[in-house]
Amino acid sequence: MEKPKYKIGQKVFFVESYTTYNKKIPCPMCFGKRFVTIILGDNSHEKIECGFCSHGYEFASSYATVWEPHAEIEEAVISGIEKNNGWLYKVGFTQKFESELYLSKDDAIIEKDKQLEDVTIRAKQYFIDNFIQAKKNQVWSTGYHKGKIKKCEKQIEWHKIRLGMIKDKEKE
Repeated sequence: MEKPKYKIGQKVFFVESYTTYNKKIPCPMCFGKRFVTIILGDNSHEKIECGFCSHGYEFASSYATVWEPHAEIEEAVISGIEKNNGWLYKVGFTQKFESELYLSKDDAIIEKDKQLEDVTIRAKQYFIDNFIQAKKNQVWSTGYHKGKIKKCEKQIEWHKIRLGMIKDKEKE
């Protein structure tokens, strides 16, 4: 039977990488103006609130929240070992497979750089996806509200006609 590579009490290094949605940047859609102009297919221009730096019921702030990539080297002591689809080591408050642990910080730095590159690519893709979705939402919202205005104007006109008919009947 294969023996574990590391022992309980041994100091090891591992890499944690992730993205957090907490980095504030000047809004790349409205450039801090808080409003954008949508040009519709009929060549009409509609100025609306920026959908990239506003969220939900909040007003546009001129700052966008984006994903920030992180990769950090952690140092810990192995406190437990178990066999589970390979050797699984308890280090600190987490468990890591043998392939995720390093004896030297230099080896962990190479992995950290690799993982940081991966999460940076992911954060850039999140940004692109959110930017595209914000544009789609703004175009849809503009069309929706223009349609509602047109419908309401027709209803107002109909009600004015109805009132006019009532006034004409009163005169008779």
